[in-house]
Amino acid sequence: MTLWVLKVTRSLRTTFALRGRTPELRKSLTACARQLRPLITVWPKRQDEALALLARTRSTLENLLLKLPAADRPSIEDLVKRLRGKKASFFSPPLLSNYTETELWDIFQKLQGIVTKLEQIEKDAPWD
Repeated sequence: MTLWVLKVTRSLRTTFALRGRTPELRKSLTACARQLRPLITVWPKRQDEALALLARTRSTLENLLLKLPAADRPSIEDLVKRLRGKKASFFSPPLLSNYTETELWDIFQKLQGIVTKLEQIEKDAPWD
């Protein structure tokens, strides 16, 4: 009986996290993507602003990982790893400032894909 109560409680917590927090996090990620797009086109000039935005995006994605089921995590985990930075050499620490404009566009595209995935999860939530 206790195991059943534990299972139901976890299920309710996961469902609440998906229905309650996912829309807020999706809106936050949508705003980040909207702000990131113009910053990429002027990447070297407004690098500090773009780096701060990428750090906020990574933090939001890490928070989102805690709320999603394991099946929905791989693409988000991949983007979080990408947002930790890129090494210039083997001995250097990873830095976001080492990204090229092309790599930033790739990050932007992956972020857009995650936002779309979250929209679909939200649409499917009432059916669960």
